[in-house]
Amino acid sequence: MFYINGSDIKIPRGDSAVIKFTLTAGGEPYLFAAGECAVMTVSDKDTGETVIEKSTDAQDEEGTVSFVFSASDTQTAAGTYVYTLKIVGDNGSAVDTVHGFPAKSAFTVG
Repeated sequence: MFYINGSDIKIPRGDSAVIKFTLTAGGEPYLFAAGECAVMTVSDKDTGETVIEKSTDAQDEEGTVSFVFSASDTQTAAGTYVYTLKIVGDNGSAVDTVHGFPAKSAFTVG
């Protein structure tokens, strides 16, 4: 079972989870333009090394995207990491940082 406190996420090591974010712009659902997707990157808080990266181009009509973390994804070393959520265009460049740098939130495995 995973826990969310504000924007911080905690997943027990070896557990799976589906983490959902609802994307909005100006109070309205943000729906991807052609070729866009959402990318969630979990990184070591000290080195910045990417530990887990998930992407999805699927969203519902309310702008909600889901990232599926399997038990093998969370077999990483126990500890606190940080995550960033970005909208990325078809050329791979970030269209917008939805959540993350410089205000990265905790992603704890343990």
